[in-house]
Amino acid sequence: MSSKEEQYKFKILWNLYAHRKWGASYIPIENVTRGLPRDEVGACRAVIELLVKEGILLFHKKRKCVSLNVRKKKEIMEFLERIIG
Repeated sequence: MSSKEEQYKFKILWNLYAHRKWGASYIPIENVTRGLPRDEVGACRAVIELLVKEGILLFHKKRKCVSLNVRKKKEIMEFLERIIG
C-alpha cells in the first residue's frame, strides 16, 4: 500500500472505530468519505473496496454502507495503535 492509501485506510478505520460501527451497526459510505476533497473520494472508495476484500470491512444495504468486521478486531486495533504511536 502506498502512503496515501495508508492514510485513507487509517481515516476510514478511525472514523468507524470512533463511531463504534462494529458488525450490524453501520454508516453510509458518504459519511466515511466526508471531509475529503472531491478528487480524492474515488481513491478512498477504492481503499474501502480493498478493505472489504481483505475482510476488515463489511458491506450493508446493497453496498451503500460499511461497518468494521468484529472477527478482525485484533488486526484493526493493532493497525490503529501502530499508526497512532
